[in-house]
Amino acid sequence: MRTPLLVSLSLLFAPGCEQFYLNVDEDTALDTGEEEISPNPTIDLSWNEGGIDIVLSNGSGYEFTFGIVESTTECAADTEYGCWTAEGCINDYITPQETFAHQSYCHPLAQSGTTLEYSESLVAVITKTDDVIEGTKTAFPAPTDDITYEFSVTYYLQAVSTGANPTIECWSWGVDPDYYTDEGCKSPIPVRLHEAEHSAQRQRFELPVRNIWSP
Repeated sequence: MRTPLLVSLSLLFAPGCEQFYLNVDEDTALDTGEEEISPNPTIDLSWNEGGIDIVLSNGSGYEFTFGIVESTTECAADTEYGCWTAEGCINDYITPQETFAHQSYCHPLAQSGTTLEYSESLVAVITKTDDVIEGTKTAFPAPTDDITYEFSVTYYLQAVSTGANPTIECWSWGVDPDYYTDEGCKSPIPVRLHEAEHSAQRQRFELPVRNIWSP
């Protein structure tokens, strides 16, 4: 049975962690180390031993949902299982032979984020011998110390304001951000972290919003 492609991180996020901005313009984001941004919302994503840790900071006034899809040439060519897309919030999933199907779903995030427990295996979820739980459990199994999903998956984050005249923003990043082109999603902007915080399976993002971030 196919297992999701896991590839070394060294080519993409050397030496490790990346950080990205929410409430800044793309043209000035890379200079934000010299200016203070407030309230400066961030998402910090880590593939840890216990699960995918998603930490949100300064997200007051918004409701967040998170998605993740498998995005590799390997899964696209797999005639048995194809690419896992149901967890990406937008598209349903069906195997190439139409043997198994799953409706699309998102992971709701608390304002501080959440931790998504790993599954037994992606194939076990596809064949419905292992169940995912929205906001609690991902379909993806744990990575190892030497390999990561960074060349295998694409991430999606949506923020909906909770005040009057709500606004909706979304961001996509990972191996194929164009997967969400039809949604008009932005790409997060990288910010350097202190070297001591670098980790081969951790990323941090700040996401520029179209309107002023005002809870």
